[in-house]
Amino acid sequence: PTGARAAVPPVPGLEGTPYWTSSEALASDAIPQRLAVIGSSVVAVELAQAFGRLGSRVTILARHTLLFHEDPAIGEALTAAFRDEGIEVLEHKQASAVEDAKSSTGMSIAVLPFRNVSADPENEYFSDGLTDELISSLGMLFGLRVVSRTSAFSFKGTTKNIREIGEALNVDAVLEGSVRRSGARIRVTTQLTRVSDGFPLWSERFDREMSDVFELQEELATSVVSKLRDNHALDLHLSHLHFRTPKQADAYEAYLKGRYHWTRRTPEDVELAGRYFERALNLDPNFAGAHAGMGDFYCLQGWFGKIPMDEAWALARSSALQSIALDPKMPEGHLVLASVFNFYDRDWEKARHHMERAIELHPQRGDSYYMYVAYL
Repeated sequence: PTGARAAVPPVPGLEGTPYWTSSEALASDAIPQRLAVIGSSVVAVELAQAFGRLGSRVTILARHTLLFHEDPAIGEALTAAFRDEGIEVLEHKQASAVEDAKSSTGMSIAVLPFRNVSADPENEYFSDGLTDELISSLGMLFGLRVVSRTSAFSFKGTTKNIREIGEALNVDAVLEGSVRRSGARIRVTTQLTRVSDGFPLWSERFDREMSDVFELQEELATSVVSKLRDNHALDLHLSHLHFRTPKQADAYEAYLKGRYHWTRRTPEDVELAGRYFERALNLDPNFAGAHAGMGDFYCLQGWFGKIPMDEAWALARSSALQSIALDPKMPEGHLVLASVFNFYDRDWEKARHHMERAIELHPQRGDSYYMYVAYL
């Protein structure tokens, strides 16, 4: 995007300060370390400016950067540039104290992938889908830090115990569960565990018909929030929870299958995802999530040349607009529309607006920030 770049004062002896430095360059011995420091730090300033527009307070922990380099001129110049942007820079000891304080306040949770204990291993899409929806719902709550799907799913099938997982993810509590599906019946068993001592805070079993899957999701999310709020005196509001509510269970099942294949991202899985999203829309034309899924599908098909570029982006735009019209509070539609504005229209302001709206709706959704970084 066009616009003013972050201004980093020149450093004596260093010419041609880059706006960014690739990972290959950072890994190369041929690139001076101080050049890499400057390049990555300019990116940090620009990211900080962007998050400042979102109302976020930005702090850089020097223990995790090369900010305080052996050359004092670099450290002083970068520190001045950061502080000119209203960014707090903490030295090593200060950074440690801040991190220790952060870990002792607030509340954080990881939702591990629910285990599929059904007789049919193909039902894994359903257990993964319930986990995704729960992460998404909890992630919309202010005052609760929810580990991203990518981090949580990295422990899928692990033999580590809950305390080890919780410490690795730096969370206060871990929610685990299992899903058993038999015909039209569903049984979901859950347990919330405190990481510090491995003590179970809450456990419950839910037995429902497949037709009641939407009520099951809401009951599960509200139960988790209520227990966290009661046990930790947190200011969490159930009214902030947002659920996708298609009219038909069959449409929702097709959608979950689509998302399951979409996350795998092989060419074959992407094709399957598109078919399942389309099936969901045939069953429920007003399903906002399925419209957003089709938008994602069309974007990728355009990139891969499976559909003519102009046609693919037009279809993606139409899907995104329908998704937003049906459910303005769902971030996925805004992200698809942001992709259209960013990569096809080159309308930077509209792209940024929809990215920021997606982040506002779901502050802990990782792919929103990933897209925002790509935009910057």
